[in-house]
Amino acid sequence: MSDHTTAPSAAATTYRCEHCDDSVPHEHLDVAAIVSAAARTALVRAGWMLALALVLTVAAVAVAVADAGLGAALGALVPVVVGWLLVTAAGLAVVGAVRARSSDARALVAGGLTT
Repeated sequence: MSDHTTAPSAAATTYRCEHCDDSVPHEHLDVAAIVSAAARTALVRAGWMLALALVLTVAAVAVAVADAGLGAALGALVPVVVGWLLVTAAGLAVVGAVRARSSDARALVAGGLTT
């Protein structure tokens, strides 16, 4: 579900575009305001997601240490982190290779499928 933000008023600068008909009064949306509002919303949401991920990671490590002890928890954590780093590096390598030969969109899809 998407959350669209509309501009509070029409654009401050007036301009005439090819599809405009002067016989019908109308206003143009301030597209820059819509885009910047969406960017601000995305930044706030990304911050909340990052904070939640950090809290959940700390909680998971604390539970693992309490349940299995520090040595066993680190013994399980190290291979997971190393594996994640290897898969991420492979995905970035694929993105770089495909991007050199094709579009950015195809490179991102290939990198996502790799990981």
